[in-house]
Amino acid sequence: HRSHLKENRHDFNRSLQGTGLAHQTCLQPNRKRHYPSRHQHPRIASTVGSGRTSGEWRTVPVNLLTIGAERYLVAPRGETQWVRNIRVSTTGELHLGRQREVIHVIEIADHDKTEILREYLRRWKAEVGVFFDGHSHESSNAELAAISNRHPVFRLI
Repeated sequence: HRSHLKENRHDFNRSLQGTGLAHQTCLQPNRKRHYPSRHQHPRIASTVGSGRTSGEWRTVPVNLLTIGAERYLVAPRGETQWVRNIRVSTTGELHLGRQREVIHVIEIADHDKTEILREYLRRWKAEVGVFFDGHSHESSNAELAAISNRHPVFRLI
């Protein structure tokens, strides 16, 4: 039975290679329940929300960004399904380890994203830099402003 879990874990991790997620999450067998559980990096969280049309709950790994007292979710891959879902519902659930928190979000306007994107790239460029067309935290304000419309940002309220 354990070999089956090990096989599934390796297949899952192989399927994540090249997506930037392989470094973020790691599936390990949970011996008590006999199915994989997620062991996450301390700043990696999962956002859970219901689908717009199906109503099914979806879980997506995200990089939680904290700047001062404010927390943000940035969509490095742009207009993805989780972005569309959270725009419609403006609510979801944030999982960080065993902690679960109901969240409400507001989307940040493009002209207010520059410093948020700069900090996001400073912290997470190794994992998500490929989605930012070569831009980094050292890019100019004008360069970051030019790509801000491609990367939705939500502030947790």
